[in-house]
Amino acid sequence: MVATSIKRVVSCFILSGNSTRETLKIAVFHRCDTMPTFPSHWAACSGSIEEGETPFQTASRELHEETNLLSAMPNKQQGIYVDVTFRKTEDRETIIRVYPCTVQLPPGLQLELRGTEHDYFKFISVQELEELNPAVPSLARAFHHATCGKFLDRTVVSEKVLQWANDHTSGAADMARNALALVKDHDADPTIIRMFRPSMVAITNSMNQVIGGESVDNILASLDAEATRAAEYAVNELQPLLQDKSKENPLIICTFSRSSTLVKILQNLLNDNDKIQLICSKSTPGDEGILMAKELGGVECIDDDDLLNLVRQDKIDVVLIGSDCVTEENVVNKVGTKRLAEAAKTSSRAKVFCCTDRFKQWNDIFPPPLEDIFEEISIDLFDKMLLPPPSLEQQCRRRLGS
Repeated sequence: MVATSIKRVVSCFILSGNSTRETLKIAVFHRCDTMPTFPSHWAACSGSIEEGETPFQTASRELHEETNLLSAMPNKQQGIYVDVTFRKTEDRETIIRVYPCTVQLPPGLQLELRGTEHDYFKFISVQELEELNPAVPSLARAFHHATCGKFLDRTVVSEKVLQWANDHTSGAADMARNALALVKDHDADPTIIRMFRPSMVAITNSMNQVIGGESVDNILASLDAEATRAAEYAVNELQPLLQDKSKENPLIICTFSRSSTLVKILQNLLNDNDKIQLICSKSTPGDEGILMAKELGGVECIDDDDLLNLVRQDKIDVVLIGSDCVTEENVVNKVGTKRLAEAAKTSSRAKVFCCTDRFKQWNDIFPPPLEDIFEEISIDLFDKMLLPPPSLEQQCRRRLGS
């Protein structure tokens, strides 16, 4: 078995000019020939993440140490990490995990070097960055991760992939299935797909499996199996709440945003069951809750603020949400979830349940990047996380270290 160690670093790309592939300029720094790693190579403003730091804090510190950008702050919408194999032997490998981000050069400010790591810098175009040599490994790739694929040459990204990336109504599981279909049916590049929607971890996990050599059909089967297990588990957990309910006194459940897993759960619960009243929130911006209500047979769908008031007025029994990502401390979901969960915590009636599966579990010590339509919600705000225990197959794989 190969032992793997991970060295975590930040690469912060300083940007200047208009935000198009043709006009954007990127600062690249020439590493001094005395540097212990990658001497005389081109790099972004980069450095190791120190104990107790987040990638954002490291990027801010490196900017202050290596340039005159003392007040500029990195963009908090960072890209998904990039893994680079640095050293590899028969029994050990070292991976450099690069957390990429960007910062905009303030108008009128001339960039200046500080510190001792670089001897000079220059501004170059996106195409020049892609052709830059010698550069630290995966420099251009890290830039495209930092900008979520926005500046990729459109000759390497199909229109179908762009249409998929701009889908803001489908849930994470459906987005992962559609991404796998692009790989299988249209030869889409999984390393490019994982750049676009970093907050939807089911996509990242699925593409990582493709990159690792797993067949798309096997991943699709696993994705569907996990979703089914999650739905069955949630239904079993929710059934006891129906025990004392009736048509005249139903269990009132509300949902937020759109999730194929929630659709499975609620379709099962609603099947010939008059003990449940279901309310969907429109989930602005995007209003994908309207689609959710239609998928559930045309159930009631109301404005987000109206649902919030019902929760505060103790008129809701269960707030049921899905997730785009689960970490040890937080759930990532659509903006608006947090205030709904906080309102439920002040209610004497409402319980908040998060339904999720193992494809949405994040595998890194730092949370995934947050797109602007997502937010983190503390697990403490949930009464229960409805995540099924590992299957027997998963337990065996874990014991075998695969």
